[in-house]
Amino acid sequence: MTSSAICVPNISAKERRWRLKYGLVTLLLGLVILAILLLSGAGRWWRLILIFFYNGAVLGYFQWREAT
Repeated sequence: MTSSAICVPNISAKERRWRLKYGLVTLLLGLVILAILLLSGAGRWWRLILIFFYNGAVLGYFQWREAT
């Protein structure tokens, strides 16, 4: 039994743009915070905070790309 998979976007173009902007903003925030942490000499464990920012960036990007 074969079936063809058709991906139908379930969000509008406006929502896709919003998710891309969200991904870019969280990526930039993560990079700025990383630079601040590196320049201030903070310990390595403080960089774990960046997981939340980079996770938001990745989710925003993939949701934009897949239109989900």
